[in-house]
Amino acid sequence: MTAVEKLEKHVKELSNINYTKSVLFWDGETGAPKSGVNERGEALGYLNSLYKRKMSDEEFISLFSRLSEDKTIDLVPKRMAEELDDEYKKIKNIPEEEYVDYIKLINNAHMVWEEAKDKEDFDAFAPTLKEIIAYQKKFIDYRESELSPYNVLLDDYEPGMTMDKLDEFFSALKETIVPLLKEIIDSDVVVDDMFLKRDIPIEKQKKIVNNLVEMINFDLGKGMIKGSAHPFTLGLSPLDVRFTNRYQEDSLDFALFAGAHEGGHAIYEQNIDQNLIGTNLADGASMGMHESQSRFYENLICKDIHFVRYYYKKLKEKYLDELKDIDVYTFYKGINKVTPGLIRIYADELTYSLHVMIRYEIEKEIFENDLAVGMIPKLWEEKMQSYLGVVPSNDAEGPLQDVHWSGGMFGYFPSYALGSAYASQIMHFMRKELPVNELLETGDIKQVGAWLREKIHKYGKVKKPSELINDISGEGFNPIYYANYLKDKYSAIYEI
Repeated sequence: MTAVEKLEKHVKELSNINYTKSVLFWDGETGAPKSGVNERGEALGYLNSLYKRKMSDEEFISLFSRLSEDKTIDLVPKRMAEELDDEYKKIKNIPEEEYVDYIKLINNAHMVWEEAKDKEDFDAFAPTLKEIIAYQKKFIDYRESELSPYNVLLDDYEPGMTMDKLDEFFSALKETIVPLLKEIIDSDVVVDDMFLKRDIPIEKQKKIVNNLVEMINFDLGKGMIKGSAHPFTLGLSPLDVRFTNRYQEDSLDFALFAGAHEGGHAIYEQNIDQNLIGTNLADGASMGMHESQSRFYENLICKDIHFVRYYYKKLKEKYLDELKDIDVYTFYKGINKVTPGLIRIYADELTYSLHVMIRYEIEKEIFENDLAVGMIPKLWEEKMQSYLGVVPSNDAEGPLQDVHWSGGMFGYFPSYALGSAYASQIMHFMRKELPVNELLETGDIKQVGAWLREKIHKYGKVKKPSELINDISGEGFNPIYYANYLKDKYSAIYEI
């Protein structure tokens, strides 16, 4: 075998391990009995141990280290080797026993978080969270990086991203969002959204969501949708992409747009070039780029007046007799109503990034200034009051509201805001090449999907996010498109 063929063989073995881990995770999140959590944890611990042993094979390390520097091989194997080299540097110094213990901790932490959230009791989760943070800090030390601790974590999810860049980004957002929010609150325009709280049977909502995500070109023949406490997407391969949604009888808008959000993630996964199946490149370019696609479909497509005119009529004719008295423009304004709230996943499009900023700033304090876990709820309250003017009445409305920390996903959250900004920049340049409004009015989303597939999706991780944005726009990441989009949209709705 050639060196590249050997690399591909090793990577396929790693891919098979990851596939099995993902199926176990999916099972655990979508209905497996809680009584089996320890056995699933043992199995996941073994698979992670096996993965780490394969990644630590000296012959394999020598192979991907050499190929990552080889300028004579094709781009795909070179990128495969580069990704492996980066991954190896993250885990090479972690003792195997510690690595396995951490995986078991994370597996159990989800259930601890879930129970603490149900009881609205941060103290019940705090000891587990302390353990997770302690492991994270230890693992950062093992990596011997020249970056500061939180920059190490940010780089894992968005290569090249730093606190300095994010501080500048969030500062610019505050300058746009905070005064615009004040003008909206002071506006005489009253937006009705109470019709979205009308009871609609969950089985009907599932049909509505399935119908909508098929309209935006999620292929149910290569995918699956189930229910879970916290919606998420899992791409096993472009031929098997699954996502979950959450349904409540009096929250049609949540189910609808969480479905569109996860559908955006899932469409990205389904459109990755099938030649990348079995490689370590069959995934999104970064978490920020992945979030750009979910936010693109959720907000720039499914909350856009032109597409609302198309799909709302269809859904009303087929399913929504409960909203027969609600016209399309009332529906459009209702789903875009701005109301500063407590929960990120329920946040309106304008205030959403303020929620992200709060968790980003707290994570910075944890890793840069050793913020004590017990201080998190108080700091959370202070920041909510400062940025949004609301204060949680319990821990479930505060730092327990999101699942990410139970999975050790520190550094992930900024991706949500970056994704929204990427999405606006992408849409700005898509409009230069496609008659987007006309396509949305007629429901012709296939051209939009084809454009995204050719510019972004098909490459998986072959291209880095900075390369994708440069190829699309001829410039680097520029949040001005996001700021302009928010000002234009909400100034129109609230007649500012």
